[in-house]
Amino acid sequence: MTDTCEEIISTIKNFESPELFKVIKAIISELEKKSKDTKTSKKNGSAPKGVVPPQLMKPRAWVEYTLKDAIENGWESFNIRQKRKNKETGKMEEELIAMPGSCIQGGVHVYKDSIIEKTPNGRQINHKDAMSLSKERKENGHKTYSTFEEQYGVEEVEEVEEVKVEEVKEVKVEEVKEVKVEKPTKQIKKKGSK
Repeated sequence: MTDTCEEIISTIKNFESPELFKVIKAIISELEKKSKDTKTSKKNGSAPKGVVPPQLMKPRAWVEYTLKDAIENGWESFNIRQKRKNKETGKMEEELIAMPGSCIQGGVHVYKDSIIEKTPNGRQINHKDAMSLSKERKENGHKTYSTFEEQYGVEEVEEVEEVKVEEVKEVKVEEVKEVKVEKPTKQIKKKGSK
């Protein structure tokens, strides 16, 4: 033990019961804080924040592609499925909201019915609406989905090729030493023998 620990221990020996309980409580509190710090830094199963899992890369790219296409070229009317809890029955109900197509207002595509006093320039499509539009376009075989599939496949192959080149640059050759592994031997005793 260090000198500091020995000093603390000798001081503690002079404490009365109430003072010892306060010290114990403070020590436990510090231990809990430090154990929480190590637990939070090592979360099991959760991906780093901001990193898209591989299985969601293509669907996410499709929504982004749909949003970009809709802003540039407009969009057709589509439906949004929204689930809400009925306050009277307490059951979840699916509501179907019909969204209007786009029109051009001031050189920008906006919803047809959105040009009102509150929004005189109209309202553009947003990411949430693009998610529903992209789902409907994919299900109905819209021409933009086949265009996206062609482009996405090419981008994916280019990314894989770039990664392979980077991996080759980072490879280090280290000297391998001979490792001798001895297998542990078991001694099996028969019942009745000593």
